[in-house]
Amino acid sequence: MTKTTNDVFEFYEDKIAPAYAYLVAVTGEKPIQVLVEIENAFAHLSKSIKGVNPQENINKAFSHLVRLYIDLYKLLAVELKVMAENRNILLDINFIKYTKEAREFELNNIGNSEETLEVGKKYSKAINIALDSLGLDPIKP
Repeated sequence: MTKTTNDVFEFYEDKIAPAYAYLVAVTGEKPIQVLVEIENAFAHLSKSIKGVNPQENINKAFSHLVRLYIDLYKLLAVELKVMAENRNILLDINFIKYTKEAREFELNNIGNSEETLEVGKKYSKAINIALDSLGLDPIKP
């Protein structure tokens, strides 16, 4: 997995930022684990810019964001489910189907960053079902 600094920032902008914005809006807080992973990614980018094992640190920064991607989407899925229940909104059965598929796929592919990206896409489907039920804009897959 050879990544560039641009890959790291594009991934953050495209996959992390939209879900993070929703999570903060829904919960009214910034979960510690999210902040820790962002800080870890930033620390690796800083080292790479200073010339300390540049490629290795860029790859590590990307790996932290991939882990964050999954954790963030799982947190958001839970929060949206609770929000729907609190509003007596019944989510489409596919919400459960996609979250279950995503979790099973995640457990079967632990440690494989490329496969982990697929997990996020599966969670994204479920999240967009919940967002649609709540009358909110979708997150791009």
